Amino acid sequence: MAEETKKEFDKLTQIIEKGFQESDERIDKKFQESDERIDKKFQESDERMDKKINGLVKGVDKKFENMAQMIAGGFSETHNRIDKLEDNMNEKFERVDKRFEQVDERFSQVNARLDMIERDVSEIKRESIDRQEFEDLMGRVGYMEQRMGIVSGK
Repeated sequence: MAEETKKEFDKLTQIIEKGFQESDERIDKKFQESDERIDKKFQESDERMDKKINGLVKGVDKKFENMAQMIAGGFSETHNRIDKLEDNMNEKFERVDKRFEQVDERFSQVNARLDMIERDVSEIKRESIDRQEFEDLMGRVGYMEQRMGIVSGK
């Protein structure tokens, strides 16, 4: 019974570890994607800025203002994506917490079952006699039957 419980616990541990590993991989992938998008945005922004500066004669202030708004929008978008990623991570951690609660409940049930088995075994031990005592008593009864002339069924 304890071996089965250990195996079940090992399986649960592997599932949880796999869940954490998959979450870590997804998080790393999201951060890498965000970095790539930011790098791409900066590269695109740099290219546009170079073209605009070379071609500007009038309205330099207006062009810089537009560029600042684009960058702010990029940061805002990145911030929103990070917020979504954080929400996603929090949701997954809540699910992991619920799984741990289920595992704790199962362990409590297993402990209760083990306690009941221990009580039963203890009660059986108290109510029974060991083999050596039984054989000793049988020998004595046989001796008494023999001395009294009683023919035993055995």
